[in-house]
Amino acid sequence: LMLPFGIGDDTDLLAARLLVSIFYSNPEKLEVYYREQLVPPLEEGNTYNFSMRKPTIDDGCGANAYAAWESKIYIVVCGGLDGTEIRTVDKVVLSLGFEVSTEDFFDPVYLVRNLASLFGIPSTRIRVPKIAAGSTLAELDILAPSPCDDIS
Repeated sequence: LMLPFGIGDDTDLLAARLLVSIFYSNPEKLEVYYREQLVPPLEEGNTYNFSMRKPTIDDGCGANAYAAWESKIYIVVCGGLDGTEIRTVDKVVLSLGFEVSTEDFFDPVYLVRNLASLFGIPSTRIRVPKIAAGSTLAELDILAPSPCDDIS
């Protein structure tokens, strides 16, 4: 994202600022870079907080926040040729706020546990009857809760 000529005044290109919101339907993590430096979100790990702080024009270049409930990232873009870059990281962001690489999430040894964690249900309720080696598809059954699930 760039504002190459800012407001037309070469003396202070950074004075030109624009707050941009972009819709992303991709569940992978987004990282923002300004001048090739990672700019952390204003509130790290707080993407499902409806009162989270979103950037304003007064924040620094590249200031950002991802509002997961809207599937939008908010970014402050400043004038100049440096631009602000959004990179998709090969990680799935779970609603609980922790991150795990896509490869680790779909690891056959931990897949059921990870899915159960994602859905907030006991792993005994998930069954994977068929996984084809090398395939990106898997069959998944989520079983009804058992009356004995709450008994320890």
